[in-house]
Amino acid sequence: FPLGNKGLVSIAAAGQGATALIPTLNPAFSISSFGFNNYIYDLGFGAGAGIYYQFNDVIATGAAYYTGSASNSDFGLFNGDFGASAQVTLTPSDRFGMALTYVRYYSPQPNVSGFLGSQFAQSPFGSNTPTSSNSLGVSTSYRFSDRFTLGGWVGYSNAIAESSPRNNDFDGSTGSKADIWSWAITAAFPDIGKLGSQLNLIVGMPPRLASNDVAGRRDRDVSYHLELSYRYPLTDRIFITPGVLVIIDPEHNDENDTIGVGLLRTQFNF
Repeated sequence: FPLGNKGLVSIAAAGQGATALIPTLNPAFSISSFGFNNYIYDLGFGAGAGIYYQFNDVIATGAAYYTGSASNSDFGLFNGDFGASAQVTLTPSDRFGMALTYVRYYSPQPNVSGFLGSQFAQSPFGSNTPTSSNSLGVSTSYRFSDRFTLGGWVGYSNAIAESSPRNNDFDGSTGSKADIWSWAITAAFPDIGKLGSQLNLIVGMPPRLASNDVAGRRDRDVSYHLELSYRYPLTDRIFITPGVLVIIDPEHNDENDTIGVGLLRTQFNF
């Protein structure tokens, strides 16, 4: 619902996250979860609320709090997993935008990278070690012309073990820390072939555990995500999107074979 003539407030009982109101500045349509937005936006999903306020043509701010444990009487809204987000969005021109994002996350059964990236990145200290994280993100986009927009983001999380990783038989202690990184470059080419169509290219590194106080639990190699898709309007309400994505060295392990996926998606808008 509106907050004056410059703001919006969103409240959800389930199934919502920070991006319900907070812009991600990604110009590309994606066929993968990784390509939609910086992974830190996905830390916290479920019940909660968000607010977005446009101060002027250049500066806007947003904040959100979401939890996946609201329906559990043992945890409720504030004692289980949660993600609390804050963002400043800068749009000094109609061509350029930049967003600076902070997310505070906690979960007793963690997924620090939002189901993306390696298993080490998702659970640096083991899946049964309560974990918090402080995440920072920078997202940007620039429209060079009506037919080409370039975007991208960098995400970083500092994860902290809130109990001993020894519960998972790992050599660590309460307060152990780990660093997770991710980045992507996105490109959108609207109206290629037909008005309303868009060619999309995404290249990036899924969340990677770069360092960890717990010995033996970090990613030693680097995975790369390559994605190409073409969104084509059959009618004003029906779109088809053929696409292909390739993951090189999955799980940030150069001993793993490259994975390739092709798809054809149909979208109906009502």
